[in-house]
Amino acid sequence: MNIYVTRDGATHGPYTEIQAREYLKQGIFSNDDLACHEGASEWQPLSSLIRSPANFVKAKQPAVERPQAKPHSPLVVFLAVFFGITLAGGVLMVGWQFLLRDKMAKTEPVSLPAKPTPAEIVAAPANSPTPAEIATAPAKPTIVEKLFDRKCELSGEVFIVTKGGQNYKLGLVPITLFSIEAIQPYLDEKKKVAAAELARLKPLVTAAKADSDRKELAERAAFDAYLNADYSSPNRNKLDAAHKLAQDQASKAQSAYYELIRQQSRYLSGQFYFSDFPKPLATSQTNADGRFTTELPAKGEFVVAANAKRSVGDSTERYFWLIKVSLDGDAKKAIMLSNNNLSSETAPDSLIQTDD
Repeated sequence: MNIYVTRDGATHGPYTEIQAREYLKQGIFSNDDLACHEGASEWQPLSSLIRSPANFVKAKQPAVERPQAKPHSPLVVFLAVFFGITLAGGVLMVGWQFLLRDKMAKTEPVSLPAKPTPAEIVAAPANSPTPAEIATAPAKPTIVEKLFDRKCELSGEVFIVTKGGQNYKLGLVPITLFSIEAIQPYLDEKKKVAAAELARLKPLVTAAKADSDRKELAERAAFDAYLNADYSSPNRNKLDAAHKLAQDQASKAQSAYYELIRQQSRYLSGQFYFSDFPKPLATSQTNADGRFTTELPAKGEFVVAANAKRSVGDSTERYFWLIKVSLDGDAKKAIMLSNNNLSSETAPDSLIQTDD
């Protein structure tokens, strides 16, 4: 076991017994210096803690003549290797099922400290950690913990099927990957803002629509009065001016209504959620065939975000996907981003519901 040595109010080490014995021999330490085994709390003189070198010398055992082993036949060797590999594979398969629940201890290789000089020992800080503090220090990640930090492969396709049955593969679509822990608070806040704004706009939209309809009827009535007036009537010019005023008022009321509709549609659109995402875990992009590949951790739940558009005649169609995904212990997984799981559909794995 390693040894700590205290001298002049400072704790040094840990040292192996061989190192401590050498430092004692060189006069760096003295027999009266107090020492303690690693993990222990009782201090005692260094000379009584170090075992005698004789304990390390093993008695010489008389040579025993061993009978010469008979060579095994090739068939026996083959069967032994075959069953050994089969048994090892079975053990690995069973162990894999318990890797998430069982923690395996890992003994880290200890590098021996360089031999200190007397000046270095004297200059050691007085607040050096005690053996008890070192024993309670946080453990380093085990092999199992490092194993499950590995990255796995997520691949997929992005495409849209038109009403006519044509399949359009969407290339150059950015694919963004988030952890569910990072994206969920962001989405909750976005939905809260959207709900508040939609509640505020709803009565305004209703009132603006009623005002627009009323002024449109007034404009039609003013126009009919102007058309029915006799050309020689002295009121014809007044009727014309009244029609133009009604027409201007109807146009302004309609513009105000459409502006409120535009504001309302913003909070019903996928673009509202895609405007300021948190920092992603990974990003990728589809190729010309609409395919992509990215990496994600083996553990946990994640969210794949994609935003694409396509020109259709004089208009532009926009598509949004915000899909929850998990590897479920697999090393690889493939997903499809298509009409079925758009944000405008009621897909079970979609995290948002939009109108586009």
